[in-house]
Amino acid sequence: MLNDNPRSDARCVMLTGATGYVGSLLAAVLLARTSSKVIAPVRNKHGVEDVRARIAVELMALGAEASLVDTDRFVVVELPPREALSELAPTLRAHGVTEIVHSAGSVDYFNASTLQEVNVELTRALLTLGHAIELERFVFISTAFSSGYTQRPIAETLHTEPEEDPTEYTRSKRVAERDVAQSGLPYLILRPSIVVGHSHTGQYKGRPYGIYQFLNAMDRLMLGHSVDAFHVVAPACELPLVHQDAFQDGFIGALRYLADNNVMHLVSDQPQLPTMRDMVDIMLTDTAYFHEVSELHIHDSLADVPMKELTKRMRTWVEFSAVNTEIATHTWDFQLPTLAALRQRGVVKPQDADRESLRACIRGWVAHSEKLTKQTTGVSKSPRTVEVLC
Repeated sequence: MLNDNPRSDARCVMLTGATGYVGSLLAAVLLARTSSKVIAPVRNKHGVEDVRARIAVELMALGAEASLVDTDRFVVVELPPREALSELAPTLRAHGVTEIVHSAGSVDYFNASTLQEVNVELTRALLTLGHAIELERFVFISTAFSSGYTQRPIAETLHTEPEEDPTEYTRSKRVAERDVAQSGLPYLILRPSIVVGHSHTGQYKGRPYGIYQFLNAMDRLMLGHSVDAFHVVAPACELPLVHQDAFQDGFIGALRYLADNNVMHLVSDQPQLPTMRDMVDIMLTDTAYFHEVSELHIHDSLADVPMKELTKRMRTWVEFSAVNTEIATHTWDFQLPTLAALRQRGVVKPQDADRESLRACIRGWVAHSEKLTKQTTGVSKSPRTVEVLC
């Protein structure tokens, strides 16, 4: 599973998805912790300076020089349409690309046609491109939830079809994983769980997905509106989070030490993971919103919420975060033998998510929410007693 000696850095890596959150994290850590040159194909709608600025922010989060993104080690090229992707081959050969790290993808949960086009067909086109340039390794950033819903331990192997998928997104990633494994190219499949901000600073520059969808819904739908009784689904079950710095550390460890044709989960170890209830508790103590709430109803599942009794705004709030809440509250038993082996060898640091690191992420979000900051400033952080009904 692991190589005895670290693998040399790739001469040049082509990285897809550099304009997105996960891609910018990977670009930053490749520049900061390897000697590899990074080629980033992007659509012409993205300005080169905007791409560089985003990655510079993540370089600083790593304690690295932001100017690394301005050197000749980071090259932005135009990404052609999927059907013309082969046009990139001469450029990639000229730069000496030996690895592709494919992190681009759609996270639209229910748009099956877009998910098929972006997550499946684009992956297949990149695999064809990889054959054309005689690629040494194809690294695919998937998702830990590609298993679909299962009650069995989730192994670091290709998945069979589950009884049910959380969304079309998880199905599309599972299909793409199989294509990567069956392509004939040496491969590495990495499966992160819910990526959240930095474990110490809480910095997060991604879109409001995962726990941030919950916070964003609070910001958009509830703040500034008086609510007598507040309802939230927040059972005391672990949130399968991984901090962005732990994700980056695990990614580099996997690149250097994993043998070809392996799958690895990038997930926090379960014993100390925070729960959904922890997240609500932190919101209670770190924002002022709940000071105006007479009753706080915390439910164990969506089925327990008396939807017909709710106001339209409260019902919209509950429904807005329903899918992510369902995913987060499922029991996911991820097996982590590869991460454990990398930690035992000392090449990956333990940086598991816990209640305090989740607090750092929530505080980081609150600091950039004009509504939450306005409500929280100058108000005691200890909320008055509320009635909690489970």
